[in-house]
Amino acid sequence: MAKIKKKRKPKNIIFKIAVLVFAIAVVGRLVTLQVDIAQKKRELVALQAKVEQQTNENKELQQLLDSGMDRAYIEKIAREKLGYVSPRERVFVDITQE
Repeated sequence: MAKIKKKRKPKNIIFKIAVLVFAIAVVGRLVTLQVDIAQKKRELVALQAKVEQQTNENKELQQLLDSGMDRAYIEKIAREKLGYVSPRERVFVDITQE
């Protein structure tokens, strides 16, 4: 008996190449998605830390409001954080310090 050699059909090879290209594309996309997920998790952790910090600051401010802040504290905050001055007060800025 003579062996019959089978020729590969071009359609079969093209199909296998297409499946291979598709598989490579899917794997590449999965890798990029995993990188994106890791980055978003890091951003989430950073944002959660900011939320925690802001929550603590809000609690402190609420305690100050509840305790009935005194005039001296309000004046201090207005001067330091907001840059306010009294009506007839002169403010001198030392420009020699940098």
